[in-house]
Amino acid sequence: GGASGSGALPSGSAEEEARRQALADNRRNGLVGLWEWSKLLHTARGSSDRQDAWGVYSAEQNEDIEAAWCDGRFGVCVAVGIRNYELEFRGVDGGRQVDRALRKSRQGRRGALTP
Repeated sequence: GGASGSGALPSGSAEEEARRQALADNRRNGLVGLWEWSKLLHTARGSSDRQDAWGVYSAEQNEDIEAAWCDGRFGVCVAVGIRNYELEFRGVDGGRQVDRALRKSRQGRRGALTP
């Protein structure tokens, strides 16, 4: 594994404020972020709520992704084996995992659950 960062959201932007609020709500309720990637290519948001349609990042990758999200970054680069992906955050609960080399993308999502 391993991750590197991207640029940050503008301070005071609507998305930054929404993330800050979601993070505060999670912490108040004792929840932590869990990032998953869709096993289906080119899915529309919310098109699959079946749990078996989602893969989970490793604990180390999840920590790196969550830290970047909490820091207000646009996205984060994640290495999985020999592949490199960029997870581009969108809104407070998701994003898109992009493989630039193969020109493929998948939906990503953030859930909040008890540790």
